[in-house]
Amino acid sequence: MNRLVLACLVVVLAAMAPTLTFSAERADQKPVLRTGFVDFPPFKYVDKEGNASGPWIDMTEAVADEAGYKVEWVHLPIARVYLYLRTGKLDFWPGVANIPQIRDSVYESAATPMRVVLYAFHQKHVEAPEALASLEGKPLIMINGYSYLGALRELSLNDSDLSYAPGHESALRMLELGRGQYVLDYDEPVQAVKHQFPGLELTGTPIFEARGAFIVSRANPDAEVIVRQFDDAYKRLTESGQLQALQ
Repeated sequence: MNRLVLACLVVVLAAMAPTLTFSAERADQKPVLRTGFVDFPPFKYVDKEGNASGPWIDMTEAVADEAGYKVEWVHLPIARVYLYLRTGKLDFWPGVANIPQIRDSVYESAATPMRVVLYAFHQKHVEAPEALASLEGKPLIMINGYSYLGALRELSLNDSDLSYAPGHESALRMLELGRGQYVLDYDEPVQAVKHQFPGLELTGTPIFEARGAFIVSRANPDAEVIVRQFDDAYKRLTESGQLQALQ
C-alpha cells in the first residue's frame, strides 16, 4: 500500500514539475521596454555584431535592471523615434528632454544622465558664431535627419544656404571641400572621426545645450510609474558610486 502511495506521489510531482518550473521562470521575468536607439557615437552606436553599444546603452541597461525592467533595443532614425513615442510603438527612449515634437506625448525623468551640447564646427580662420542667431545667412552643413534638439526652429534659414550630409564623416568632408562655413553637429561624434581629416584645422563653438533624460511614452499606461522607478534607480546607482553622469 505504501509503495502504491509513493508511486502516485511521484507521478503527481512529475506532472507538476513543468508547471512549477514555468511559474518560477515567469516570476523571474522582468517587464520589457521597447526602447528607441539612435546612432550617437561614441555614446550610442551599432557594433560589428549589429548590437546596440556604447556607454549610454550600458547606463540605460544598468538603470533599467535596477528599476526592474529589461530593454529591447530598436534601431531607428530620430524622426521615427519621435513618431513611435507619440503613437506608443516605443515605450522608452534614452534621449533629450524638452523636444517640441514629443513634449506633450512623453514623461521625462528628473535625472540627467548626460548633457548634450550642439556645436558649430568650422575652420580656425572662420569667425566663431557668437550665438545661434549668428548662423542666419551663413552656408551651413547639417546632418540629414537630425532635429538639432529643436534649437533651429526660431532661426530664419534660407534653403539655399543649407547643405545636408548623410553622416558625421561626410559632413567634415563637405566642410573640407568648402561646401559650407559651419557644420552643425555634436562634439563626441565629430571627435570620433576628425582624425580622418588631418588637413582640416577644425575648431568648434558651443551654441546650444540640452539635458539628456530617460523618456517614457505617455501611451504606456504605466508611464508615470516607470519614470519614477528610473529616477529612483538612477539615484541609487549614482549615490553608491556605481554610475556617473556622462560628459
